Amino acid sequence: MDNEFKKTDDNITSTPSRNKKKKLRKFKQKRFYKKVWFWVLIALTSLTFVGGYVAWSKYGKMVTEATNTGYQIAESLDKNILRSDQPTIIYDYQGNEIKRLNTQADYQVKTEDFNKYLRQGFVATEDERFYQHHGVDLWATLRAIGSYLKGGGLQGGSTITQQLVKNKILKNSEQTSSRKITEQVIAQELEKKFSKDEILTAYLNYVYFGHGSNGVGMAAKYYFNKDQKDLTIRESAVIIGLTNNPTLYDPTINPENSDEKVSEILGKMLRNKVITKEEYDEAINQKTELHPTPLVNEKEYTDNYAISFAMNRAAENLAVADGFELKYKFNSDEEYKEYHRIYNQTLQDKLEQILSGGYKIYTSINQELQADLENKIYSELAKYSDVNSSTGKYDLQTSVTVVDNQTHNVVAIVGGRGTEMTMLTVPISFLDNPDQRLNQLSPTRQPLKTVVYCHKVW
Repeated sequence: MDNEFKKTDDNITSTPSRNKKKKLRKFKQKRFYKKVWFWVLIALTSLTFVGGYVAWSKYGKMVTEATNTGYQIAESLDKNILRSDQPTIIYDYQGNEIKRLNTQADYQVKTEDFNKYLRQGFVATEDERFYQHHGVDLWATLRAIGSYLKGGGLQGGSTITQQLVKNKILKNSEQTSSRKITEQVIAQELEKKFSKDEILTAYLNYVYFGHGSNGVGMAAKYYFNKDQKDLTIRESAVIIGLTNNPTLYDPTINPENSDEKVSEILGKMLRNKVITKEEYDEAINQKTELHPTPLVNEKEYTDNYAISFAMNRAAENLAVADGFELKYKFNSDEEYKEYHRIYNQTLQDKLEQILSGGYKIYTSINQELQADLENKIYSELAKYSDVNSSTGKYDLQTSVTVVDNQTHNVVAIVGGRGTEMTMLTVPISFLDNPDQRLNQLSPTRQPLKTVVYCHKVW
């Protein structure tokens, strides 16, 4: 019995001793690990600061310049930067339309008129967080960086706003860090000035779909010969898929690639609840039926003297309104040549501005008299058919201007004869005052006048 009690006492006295040793070992281990983690943290912090310093030393100037450039561009943007394109229309003296230019603008779509599958489908596939972010989606950017580090291309991560900035404002698709930073700055500033609906509408009317199709309206017409609002779910998916690579996913030349892309698009539309399971099943089992229709964007104006005359006068109006000073007297040939070099470049810039659309040009041209004058001249001179080999035009030329004696307005004009192989041209005359509807052609000639009134439509 005594031995048994002794053993028990030994056990009682030895157990606390072992526990103390275990606690001591654990305490020492904790202290050791704390020291290790402390120095690891110090090392990581140091590396972060050193890495940050090295990176800033190397890229800081580029980042600063790209950021400043973005803010400067954003500050210069006005309310019209996202406006939908419009045609330029030329009218006669009675307000009847003579010519319509930049006709692709007729395919522009208003916000409330978009096909819902196109509108919602683009957001679901191109920018799921479009209505949550403020121009730049951090998570999408991080995913794109991760993909790049794994060996993918330097693509993806761009929001719809960023794509609009890149294509419509910067017009620059360079895959550089500086361009990307500038794009992100402008995108965030753009969302402060415009609503999501305005940004999405501008994007859908501007994005390129191949075959000269800018915007979903033109794309629907080219690929399916339809108004965009009448597109089916599958047809909408075909068009949505073209934005990534219009050539690779072109259904007219790469139908298999297009079908694969359509399946991917439909899956995203289903996942984001743009379409139901029944609509998905129906669309995925359909075949794409194309009806390619050539598109014409009318910008030709030099095939008619009256229109060419009106365009040149309108361009002069814009040039003078912007501060260009017309001159009629020169002290030397050099001064004359230099002035006309600047004059021709200025007018060319203004003509391109007018051709970009959105202008209404009102003239004093009488279409009946214009047609009658052209018929008489061409029929009377038809027998004189010798062509100058150096110019490609008829040797015998004529120039006629018909003036209303009461108003002194030019009502019809022909400046020469062109063959089928040459375009007509019209001499450019000078304006005295762009703010007057009646303008004298030149102070050295009989005071002929023409009405050419041009204004921008917003």
